[in-house]
Amino acid sequence: MSKTKKPPARKANRKPKPERRYAYKPPANVAEKIRGSLHKSLQEFMDNFLKTAWPEEHTLLFDIFQNWENTGGGLTKRLRSFDPPFYSAVADAIEHLSYNLVDVPDHEMVIAVEDFIYSLVQSGMPRPQTRSEIRTERIEDLKICVERQVAQDASDDDLHFLEGVFRRWSDYMGTGGPHDPKPESPLRSAFQMQVDRENWLVKVPDYEAPKAAAIVSIMKGKSWLVGLLDWISEQGPENLSPCLIASKAAA
Repeated sequence: MSKTKKPPARKANRKPKPERRYAYKPPANVAEKIRGSLHKSLQEFMDNFLKTAWPEEHTLLFDIFQNWENTGGGLTKRLRSFDPPFYSAVADAIEHLSYNLVDVPDHEMVIAVEDFIYSLVQSGMPRPQTRSEIRTERIEDLKICVERQVAQDASDDDLHFLEGVFRRWSDYMGTGGPHDPKPESPLRSAFQMQVDRENWLVKVPDYEAPKAAAIVSIMKGKSWLVGLLDWISEQGPENLSPCLIASKAAA
């Protein structure tokens, strides 16, 4: 019989082989290698940004990442996903700050634009325009609009319509006596009269006539009540008695 050999006894003083804590794993493909390089660069940029950026820039970047997370950023890209979610996140974050941004065509203009804006800030806000100045500008704009566009491009019917509106407006501006009152808005009333030839535009404050809106809405409809109101206005309320109005309504 052959004797089985026993394995040599392990020495008691031999130390176990230490495990590798940081094992290098080669990238599986080129895309993973590029992604790892970008990740490292982004970490370096972010560290430098957090150290040197302004607090307002920190807040802006925080809003961008928050918008990106709220809109589902980082999800799996589908076949027809062309617009990265980060684009929308940036747009949403700077939308309320867009009035503070000035777009210049090249870098050489940055300093000049900044100096100009700084001079404006130092000199204060421009003087607000007076009512007469605003009115003068509106008159000039209206003249230009009428001369360059309306007079050249309007049809004969439009010109005839405008002529009728301004004739009525001129008539209303000449009124204003106790027996011939002037409308609240002469031009709007002239336009309304030219359109339907029935109604003036009269301003009725709610605090003076709280039920005026209800009466106007009734008069716009077609019912027996509208006919009764028309009859009362033709006869004159001062010439009618309650009994006569009641009998007319019953009829």
